[in-house]
Amino acid sequence: MRRLACHTTSLLPAAAAVALLIIRPAGAEARDWSLVLGAGAELAPEYEGGEDMEVSPVPLVLFTWQDWLTVSPGGAEARVARWGQLSVSGRLGYEEGRDQDDADRLKGLGDVDGAATAGLKLAWNPEPFEVYLTVDRALGGNDGLTGTLGLDYTMEVSERLTLTAGVAAVMADDKHMQSYFGIDARQSTASGLARYDAEAGLKRVEFETTATWMMGDNWLLRGAAGVGVLTGDAADSPVVEEKVQPKLSLALGYRF
Repeated sequence: MRRLACHTTSLLPAAAAVALLIIRPAGAEARDWSLVLGAGAELAPEYEGGEDMEVSPVPLVLFTWQDWLTVSPGGAEARVARWGQLSVSGRLGYEEGRDQDDADRLKGLGDVDGAATAGLKLAWNPEPFEVYLTVDRALGGNDGLTGTLGLDYTMEVSERLTLTAGVAAVMADDKHMQSYFGIDARQSTASGLARYDAEAGLKRVEFETTATWMMGDNWLLRGAAGVGVLTGDAADSPVVEEKVQPKLSLALGYRF
């Protein structure tokens, strides 16, 4: 039995590192690649720190080549070196940014431009656990640096059902924190919110569980539930309406 794993950056927005596990049906022919296509929906806050929830469509596209390349909605990850259970991978992704029209609290703050990201991942994988550290730089937008330290535990309940639980801590530098949680003098005048300087540090702790159910040889159903808790200067920002950030998602996919 073979499984396919993908860690997405995101709003977790980041960060979150979320594992999507696809189980190869017993007796399936071995091959170098795998492709999953599908779609679903996600219920999450309108923005990081927002109070109101919104439902958004979520594409499900997952391509893997052998055991070293993964392409997903979160970006691409390629392993460049491995020593036993320890590995190093290169990462490319995208940081969505933020629109001041996303919520009333953001009006007058201006938009945070989205940008491509590039980074590295160091992972230690004594199955069924994975301990990982990622570092990503925004190539444009806020030009910020973010890092995530996480732990995942994966349990194959049966040949068709896989459960994953994970916890992660997301850190960010001054540029990232000020872009999303800081308020300068101009923004204060335009928005009516107090001026605020957000400095580098731990910005968020995340918990997430996922379940993947193979409905036959090709169709799969994936559900995820998680919560992020803003901390430090992020939690204290006037931009933030709610420190606790829940998220639910459900997606249906077809494995080719």
